[in-house]
Amino acid sequence: MKEFNEIVADISIYSVLLPIAAGVFSFRNANRYQRLFVFFLVWGALVDQYSNYVDDSNPLFNIYGLTEAVFYFWLVNKIRTIVRPSREKFVFLFLVVLFISCHLLTFNSLRLEVISSWFVRIVSLPISAMAAYSMLKKTEMNAAFDADFIFLAGIFVYYFCTNFIFSFIEDHELTHKIWWIHNLINILCYLIFTKAFLSIPKKTIPEKILHP
Repeated sequence: MKEFNEIVADISIYSVLLPIAAGVFSFRNANRYQRLFVFFLVWGALVDQYSNYVDDSNPLFNIYGLTEAVFYFWLVNKIRTIVRPSREKFVFLFLVVLFISCHLLTFNSLRLEVISSWFVRIVSLPISAMAAYSMLKKTEMNAAFDADFIFLAGIFVYYFCTNFIFSFIEDHELTHKIWWIHNLINILCYLIFTKAFLSIPKKTIPEKILHP
C-alpha cells in the first residue's frame, strides 16, 4: 500500500491535467498568452512524467526550471506591463546568464542534473513580487477575481510558497519528509489555474452577425 506522501505525489503529477483540460475548453475564448499557457502546462507535464517515470536525474528537468522562470516572467509582464516589452529580451538574457552562473558557482561545473537552489531563490522572489504587485493594481482597478487576477494568484502561490521557501531547505532528508506539502501546494496551484481558465469570458458575437 502506498504511503500518504506517495499518494499526494501521484495526485500532484496528474492534477496538471485539470488546468490543461480547462484551457482546451476555454481555448477559443482565450487570448494569446492564455493559449500559450496551455501549451506550457503540457510541456511541463511531459517533463514531469519523464522525470518521475524514466529518469529522475536528468538535465531536461532543470533546463525546464530555466524555461519556467522565463515563461512566468513573460506571462506576468503580459498581464500587467512592469518591464517595457523592448527590454524583455535583456531580462531573458539575464536569466540565462544567471542560470549558468549559479550552476558554475554552486557546483564548480555546469551540472544540469541538479538545479541550483540559488537560481531558484533569486528568480522566485521578483516573480512573486511582480505577481503580487499586479494583483494589487488589478484590485485598485476593480478587476479583482477576473481570469488574469486568478492566474496571477496561482503564479504567486507557486513561486513564493513552493520554489522560494523550499529553496532554503538544504537538508535533503527533511526535504524528502515534507515534500508532500510542496505537492499539496502544487495541487492547489493547478486548481487555481483551472479556475482561471474557466473564468475567461466567452467572446460575444456581434448583433449584426446574429441578425444580419
